[in-house]
Amino acid sequence: MVFGFLKGLFGGGGPAAPAVGPLGLRIGAAVELDTLRFRMMADQLKFELPSDTLFITGKGRVDLGDGSIVLRYYTDRHTMFQIMCVGGEAEEHVQEVTLYVPFTSFYPEGHAWADWEGEGGRLGKIAFRMDDGTMYERIWFKEDPNWSPPVRFQERVVDAEDSASLITQNAMLFGRQIPGGPGYGEYLLVAIEEHDDGRSVEVMVGVDLERSMFKVI
Repeated sequence: MVFGFLKGLFGGGGPAAPAVGPLGLRIGAAVELDTLRFRMMADQLKFELPSDTLFITGKGRVDLGDGSIVLRYYTDRHTMFQIMCVGGEAEEHVQEVTLYVPFTSFYPEGHAWADWEGEGGRLGKIAFRMDDGTMYERIWFKEDPNWSPPVRFQERVVDAEDSASLITQNAMLFGRQIPGGPGYGEYLLVAIEEHDDGRSVEVMVGVDLERSMFKVI
């Protein structure tokens, strides 16, 4: 999965994502998805399949350092295409494409934040347990058997009206193998997001996409 370079990721939102990104992704674009492979294993996934055609309404960019860039393209329903680029931001620099959909949000108050952040909080544990008992193992810093601090970074997000905002995130990536699946895993991206109007915990579920599985028009 992406973010193999995360140890060098600290601060700075940097410039906005390019007007037209790799693979033709851009605000105003439509993305046609071939979801057959995922429909065949839908009963095993927490990932909820979006519609077959998605419309991009926002974009974000995170500079990981070492020439590694993450570009994010959002729909009006907050589905996210995440593009990992190394050495540039053209199509030939694309390393991975992942599709994320929102799963749930949490709004802790007061001392309840201690369950999520700080040493021993849920974001840094070796595994993340969902309310139904489903377990996801930590992918980032998985070689460390102990609690690991989440990764803190800033993402500059621009919408269709060219309005920009800077979102600070403390994030951790988890994943699980799908029993009987065709080699696909399922990711769980958990992040404390800090906005001008407050904080929340956002949980997204994701799957890797092959380039043959989508078309940008």
